[in-house]
Amino acid sequence: PDYESSFIEHLDLSKDHFWFCHRNRVIHRAIKEAFGEKPVRILDMGAGSGNILAYLVGKGIDADGSDLYDESLKYIGKYSPNSFRYDINVKPDECEGMGKFKGKYDAVILGDVIEHLSDPVQGLKNAKYFCKIGGRIIVTAPALSKLWTEYDALSGHKRRYDINMIREEFDRAGIKCLLAKYFFFTAAVGLFLGR
Repeated sequence: PDYESSFIEHLDLSKDHFWFCHRNRVIHRAIKEAFGEKPVRILDMGAGSGNILAYLVGKGIDADGSDLYDESLKYIGKYSPNSFRYDINVKPDECEGMGKFKGKYDAVILGDVIEHLSDPVQGLKNAKYFCKIGGRIIVTAPALSKLWTEYDALSGHKRRYDINMIREEFDRAGIKCLLAKYFFFTAAVGLFLGR
């Protein structure tokens, strides 16, 4: 409720920003490391303007998106006609029609989503619902609470993460955390020193 749906247009306008481009490459690399060249089906949850979705589809990956907002569905529908409305804050079993998506995806991506959730552990559990047994949940989130700025507050972020926080939330969600690492670490050090 504290995320402005008008931000989705701004996300689309910034899709060529170096940070989003690098994040997309990191996610794509994680998929390739997990699955190799095997055909996979991916769900981008909380897809926003479809930035990640568009990148993956452009790489020939079969991907769908989900989001809560009508504004988002207009964008992500351009990249995947099978995209659907879903509020990650609500258990999928409590939503009509979600049963057909249960265990459908090899990987579920939460790209800069969990920092917005009041209950990120439940959000991870909800993502797991859509994932095949043995699948992957790939999460990106803003890191290092010392880098908190007014931008975080305006964006509706509730927290920034360190690696231990991510590991603990995965553990509490009953999901094995296979890898947690920082990316763009050099840029973060520069930002920190600049402040």
